[in-house]
Amino acid sequence: SRKPWFIASGDQFRSTPPLPHDSVEFKKQITITKNALSHITEQQKQAVVFWAGGPGTKTPPGIWLDIADKYITEHAVALEKALLVRSLVAAAVADANTAVFDSKWTYWVRRPFMEDASIHTIMPTPNHPSYPAGHSTLSSAAVTILINYFPEARDKWTMLGEEGGMSRIWGGIHYMQDHEAGELLGKEVAEVALQRTQQ
Repeated sequence: SRKPWFIASGDQFRSTPPLPHDSVEFKKQITITKNALSHITEQQKQAVVFWAGGPGTKTPPGIWLDIADKYITEHAVALEKALLVRSLVAAAVADANTAVFDSKWTYWVRRPFMEDASIHTIMPTPNHPSYPAGHSTLSSAAVTILINYFPEARDKWTMLGEEGGMSRIWGGIHYMQDHEAGELLGKEVAEVALQRTQQ
Protein backbone atom coordinates (compact mmCIF):
# COMPACT_ATOMS: atom_id res chain seq x y z
CA SER A 1 0.00 0.00 0.00
CA ARG A 2 3.03 2.30 0.19
CA LYS A 3 3.75 4.60 -2.71
CA PRO A 4 7.51 4.52 -3.36
CA TRP A 5 9.62 7.48 -4.43
CA PHE A 6 11.60 5.92 -7.26
CA ILE A 7 10.99 2.19 -7.61
CA ALA A 8 7.86 1.07 -9.44
CA SER A 9 6.59 -1.09 -6.58
CA GLY A 10 7.74 -2.98 -3.51
CA ASP A 11 8.11 -6.21 -5.46
CA GLN A 12 10.20 -4.75 -8.31
CA PHE A 13 13.37 -6.33 -6.92
CA ARG A 14 11.83 -8.99 -4.71
CA SER A 15 14.60 -11.13 -3.23
CA THR A 16 15.12 -14.64 -4.53
CA PRO A 17 13.66 -17.38 -2.30
CA PRO A 18 15.65 -18.10 0.87
CA LEU A 19 17.23 -21.45 1.64
CA PRO A 20 14.69 -24.22 2.28
CA HIS A 21 13.82 -24.36 5.96
CA ASP A 22 14.60 -28.07 6.24
CA SER A 23 17.86 -27.96 4.27
CA VAL A 24 21.37 -28.61 5.55
CA GLU A 25 22.37 -25.20 4.20
CA PHE A 26 19.76 -23.47 6.35
CA LYS A 27 21.00 -25.30 9.45
CA LYS A 28 24.45 -23.94 8.67
CA GLN A 29 22.96 -20.45 8.69
CA ILE A 30 21.79 -21.00 12.26
CA THR A 31 25.27 -22.19 13.24
CA ILE A 32 26.88 -19.09 11.72
CA THR A 33 24.60 -16.83 13.76
CA LYS A 34 25.19 -18.81 16.97
CA ASN A 35 28.95 -18.70 16.49
CA ALA A 36 28.93 -14.97 15.77
CA LEU A 37 26.90 -14.31 18.90
CA SER A 38 28.99 -16.57 21.14
CA HIS A 39 32.28 -14.98 19.96
CA ILE A 40 31.10 -11.38 19.89
CA THR A 41 33.70 -8.74 20.80
CA GLU A 42 33.10 -5.65 22.90
CA GLN A 43 33.42 -3.48 19.80
CA GLN A 44 30.83 -5.59 18.02
CA LYS A 45 28.48 -5.31 21.02
CA GLN A 46 28.74 -1.55 20.80
CA ALA A 47 27.91 -1.73 17.09
CA VAL A 48 24.88 -3.92 17.82
CA VAL A 49 23.52 -1.35 20.25
CA PHE A 50 24.39 1.63 18.03
CA TRP A 51 22.65 0.26 14.95
CA ALA A 52 19.70 -1.31 16.76
CA GLY A 53 17.46 1.69 16.36
CA GLY A 54 15.18 0.79 19.23
CA PRO A 55 12.31 2.85 20.69
CA GLY A 56 13.31 6.43 21.42
CA THR A 57 16.18 6.46 18.90
CA LYS A 58 16.42 7.90 15.41
CA THR A 59 16.37 4.34 13.99
CA PRO A 60 18.67 3.29 11.09
CA PRO A 61 17.24 5.77 8.53
CA GLY A 62 17.94 8.61 10.94
CA ILE A 63 21.39 7.22 11.72
CA TRP A 64 22.27 7.25 8.02
CA LEU A 65 21.04 10.83 7.64
CA ASP A 66 23.20 11.82 10.62
CA ILE A 67 26.20 10.12 9.02
CA ALA A 68 25.58 11.93 5.73
CA ASP A 69 25.03 15.27 7.51
CA LYS A 70 28.29 14.92 9.44
CA TYR A 71 30.28 14.31 6.28
CA ILE A 72 28.55 17.13 4.42
CA THR A 73 29.27 19.56 7.26
CA GLU A 74 32.87 18.50 7.81
CA HIS A 75 33.66 18.85 4.10
CA ALA A 76 31.70 22.08 3.53
CA VAL A 77 29.71 20.54 0.69
CA ALA A 78 27.88 23.11 -1.44
CA LEU A 79 24.25 23.60 -0.39
CA GLU A 80 22.71 22.40 -3.66
CA LYS A 81 24.70 19.16 -3.60
CA ALA A 82 24.07 18.70 0.12
CA LEU A 83 20.31 18.96 -0.34
CA LEU A 84 20.37 16.58 -3.29
CA VAL A 85 22.42 13.93 -1.47
CA ARG A 86 20.41 14.19 1.71
CA SER A 87 17.09 13.90 -0.11
CA LEU A 88 18.34 10.93 -2.15
CA VAL A 89 19.59 9.09 0.93
CA ALA A 90 16.22 9.63 2.61
CA ALA A 91 14.17 8.58 -0.44
CA ALA A 92 16.34 5.57 -1.31
CA VAL A 93 16.21 4.32 2.27
CA ALA A 94 12.43 4.78 2.32
CA ASP A 95 12.09 2.79 -0.91
CA ALA A 96 14.47 0.15 0.45
CA ASN A 97 12.21 -0.19 3.46
CA THR A 98 9.20 -0.73 1.21
CA ALA A 99 11.09 -3.30 -0.84
CA VAL A 100 12.48 -5.26 2.10
CA PHE A 101 9.08 -5.65 3.72
CA ASP A 102 7.62 -6.93 0.47
CA SER A 103 10.18 -9.75 0.58
CA LYS A 104 9.80 -10.32 4.31
CA TRP A 105 6.04 -10.79 4.04
CA THR A 106 6.48 -12.96 0.95
CA TYR A 107 8.82 -15.51 2.52
CA TRP A 108 8.01 -15.43 6.27
CA VAL A 109 11.39 -16.74 7.43
CA ARG A 110 11.53 -17.48 11.15
CA ARG A 111 14.07 -15.67 13.31
CA PRO A 112 17.14 -17.51 14.66
CA PHE A 113 15.84 -17.67 18.24
CA MET A 114 12.66 -19.30 16.92
CA GLU A 115 14.77 -22.06 15.39
CA ASP A 116 17.13 -22.50 18.33
CA ALA A 117 15.98 -21.64 21.84
CA SER A 118 19.58 -21.39 23.05
CA ILE A 119 19.99 -18.14 21.09
CA HIS A 120 19.59 -15.14 23.39
CA THR A 121 19.85 -11.91 21.42
CA ILE A 122 21.63 -8.83 22.70
CA MET A 123 18.83 -6.50 21.61
CA PRO A 124 15.12 -7.33 21.26
CA THR A 125 14.20 -9.13 18.05
CA PRO A 126 11.74 -7.22 15.84
CA ASN A 127 8.31 -8.77 15.46
CA HIS A 128 8.49 -9.43 11.73
CA PRO A 129 10.11 -12.02 9.42
CA SER A 130 13.86 -12.40 9.17
CA TYR A 131 14.60 -12.49 5.43
CA PRO A 132 15.99 -10.20 4.06
CA ALA A 133 17.58 -8.08 6.78
CA GLY A 134 16.19 -4.57 6.99
CA HIS A 135 19.39 -3.07 8.39
CA SER A 136 21.42 -4.56 5.54
CA THR A 137 18.94 -3.37 2.91
CA LEU A 138 18.67 0.18 4.22
CA SER A 139 22.42 0.45 4.81
CA SER A 140 23.20 -0.79 1.31
CA ALA A 141 20.82 1.76 -0.20
CA ALA A 142 22.42 4.62 1.76
CA VAL A 143 25.94 3.42 0.96
CA THR A 144 25.18 3.22 -2.78
CA ILE A 145 24.01 6.85 -2.80
CA LEU A 146 26.93 8.10 -0.71
CA ILE A 147 29.55 6.28 -2.78
CA ASN A 148 28.09 7.82 -5.93
CA TYR A 149 28.38 11.39 -4.64
CA PHE A 150 31.38 11.04 -2.34
CA PRO A 151 33.53 8.29 -3.90
CA GLU A 152 36.61 9.59 -2.10
CA ALA A 153 35.12 8.12 1.10
CA ARG A 154 34.16 4.77 -0.44
CA ASP A 155 36.05 2.76 2.19
CA LYS A 156 34.28 4.63 4.99
CA TRP A 157 30.80 4.08 3.52
CA THR A 158 31.52 0.43 2.77
CA MET A 159 32.78 -0.20 6.30
CA LEU A 160 29.78 1.48 7.90
CA GLY A 161 27.33 -0.36 5.66
CA GLU A 162 28.91 -3.71 6.45
CA GLU A 163 28.91 -2.92 10.16
CA GLY A 164 25.25 -1.92 10.08
CA GLY A 165 24.24 -5.17 8.42
CA MET A 166 26.58 -7.51 10.26
CA SER A 167 25.59 -6.04 13.63
CA ARG A 168 22.31 -7.95 13.33
CA ILE A 169 24.15 -11.25 12.92
CA TRP A 170 26.56 -10.47 15.75
CA GLY A 171 23.54 -9.75 17.92
CA GLY A 172 21.80 -13.03 17.03
CA ILE A 173 18.88 -11.43 15.21
CA HIS A 174 19.59 -12.45 11.60
CA TYR A 175 21.14 -15.08 9.36
CA MET A 176 23.95 -14.47 6.87
CA GLN A 177 21.51 -15.10 4.00
CA ASP A 178 19.39 -12.22 5.31
CA HIS A 179 22.38 -9.89 5.25
CA GLU A 180 23.52 -10.91 1.77
CA ALA A 181 20.05 -10.63 0.25
CA GLY A 182 19.55 -7.27 1.93
CA GLU A 183 22.79 -5.86 0.56
CA LEU A 184 21.78 -6.79 -2.98
CA LEU A 185 18.24 -5.48 -2.60
CA GLY A 186 19.33 -2.13 -1.17
CA LYS A 187 21.83 -1.59 -3.97
CA GLU A 188 19.25 -2.37 -6.64
CA VAL A 189 16.76 0.07 -5.14
CA ALA A 190 19.31 2.88 -4.77
CA GLU A 191 20.55 2.44 -8.33
CA VAL A 192 17.03 3.21 -9.57
CA ALA A 193 17.02 6.41 -7.52
CA LEU A 194 20.35 7.42 -9.05
CA GLN A 195 19.20 6.62 -12.59
CA ARG A 196 15.97 8.57 -12.17
CA THR A 197 17.72 11.67 -10.85
CA GLN A 198 20.56 11.66 -13.39
CA GLN A 199 18.42 11.39 -16.52
